[in-house]
Amino acid sequence: MALEINAQHTGVLVEVDAKLWLTADRDRLVPDGHPDAAFLYCTPGMQVPRDEAERYGLLGGTPTAEPEAEADLEPEGKAVQAPPNKARSSRRK
Repeated sequence: MALEINAQHTGVLVEVDAKLWLTADRDRLVPDGHPDAAFLYCTPGMQVPRDEAERYGLLGGTPTAEPEAEADLEPEGKAVQAPPNKARSSRRK
């Protein structure tokens, strides 16, 4: 994830270019759509303190989470159809 250092604030803030989420234990940041995402941390264009960016490993150029396949992000059983409604009978006369 690329970050842009804000020169106006002498490197105190960095600008984020992606939507990032904190995990439930608040130990790491994950990209938007990741199954471990729990709390919204920032959106593109927001400025975050440089010390937090360093803490979460955003300045090193290495991603904080491995990209996962799209099929793994879909919850199990989502494609299962609902059973028919028994209250509505087709036996109308």
